[in-house]
Amino acid sequence: MFPLGIPEVLFGPANDAARNAVGLQTYGNETKNDFAQFNLTADIYEMNAGQLSYAFVAEYEKEKLTFVPDELIQQGPPTTDSEGNPITQTLRWSGWYNLTGYAGEGKRTRWAVGGELRIPLHETFTLNVAARWDDYDGTSTSFGGDLTPSASLEWRPIDNFLVRAGYTESFRAPDMALVFVNSGSFQTAFDYVSCYDQYVFVNGSDVGFDTDDCDTSSIFTQRIGGQEVGLDPLDAEKGDTWWLGFAWDATDNLSLRVDYTNIELGQRTITQNSQGLLNDDYECNVTGTLTGGDCDIVDAQIIRAPNPVTGVRGIQNFYRTAINQFEERASYIDVRIIYNLNTEVGQFRFQGDYNRVLSHETQTTPTSEPFDYQNRPDNNGADDFNSSFVGSLTWSYSDFSTTLTAIYRGRGTVMECEF
Repeated sequence: MFPLGIPEVLFGPANDAARNAVGLQTYGNETKNDFAQFNLTADIYEMNAGQLSYAFVAEYEKEKLTFVPDELIQQGPPTTDSEGNPITQTLRWSGWYNLTGYAGEGKRTRWAVGGELRIPLHETFTLNVAARWDDYDGTSTSFGGDLTPSASLEWRPIDNFLVRAGYTESFRAPDMALVFVNSGSFQTAFDYVSCYDQYVFVNGSDVGFDTDDCDTSSIFTQRIGGQEVGLDPLDAEKGDTWWLGFAWDATDNLSLRVDYTNIELGQRTITQNSQGLLNDDYECNVTGTLTGGDCDIVDAQIIRAPNPVTGVRGIQNFYRTAINQFEERASYIDVRIIYNLNTEVGQFRFQGDYNRVLSHETQTTPTSEPFDYQNRPDNNGADDFNSSFVGSLTWSYSDFSTTLTAIYRGRGTVMECEF
């Protein structure tokens, strides 16, 4: 007899019991978006250097996100097995029972107004200024509304040379799926608290305990809304960007563009790291190196039930949620060169795009150490390429054309090796 009520037809024709256990997918996913926009542009009056122009925009948006879980996912644990015998042991996450499911039903409304002015200060110098206000309802976000200004300058000292510079602020509302949708999955991680308890039970004390000796275990984690474990609702991601560059049409066939960009993003939305939560749990409940509000959050997200015989604190429920990361900073240079050559045997066009990342680091909290993606030896390789180049050569003749493309990725994270 199979445990947990699993029908004994795994290698034979499926009977009604097997079909009922598998069930049918009956998800009724629904997404809906109603959007309206009004635009108005016009010239105000003629200045000495050109037309003073403006643009106005007004928007209204209503979003809806609904997920209806499958009935088998929502049902409770069975009370009898496949032969009708009562089940006395505790069943947790068996089969489909309350395993995951994608609960949702979120709504969000937004309205926005914005305006822009184009001011020709000189025949060679133009200023653009703009501002925009977005307002969100209070049920899906905690920030309400936000003002995002921007300004840019264009200077063209000669016809074929343009210098550009600018600054802009930005924001992005939390993704509705992160706010409203729950899900779950099994992950492999180190549960140091259970490992510690097991060591103490076997050896009688914690003398000689080393976390390096702990093995990984499979843990079912559920992603839920932060408000369900006492955290604040997600705030908006906010950013500041400034750039400087030039575009030069050196000849009729050769053009060059170079841009430098610096970006700072605050309150980036990320999903908590399972291992990081387990590490905090160990520091809160074993070593005592972490205390206070951080431990209150961990205790609300990792629910443990001690074994009455061994005292090992096993994980009963493990919750992760999306949080606002403190800050991310990056700077890079982009270069594009285009060269066209007309010959008797056709036209040749070369385009090269080069990107160089000068710096890239993230910081989870105001007091945490910034993580340097460019130079940290513990980044485990090449997630963040320092440079890249994409070059293409196109030959066109009459109605025929063909393109050869080459892609280069520069070195990744600097690694430290010991021999």
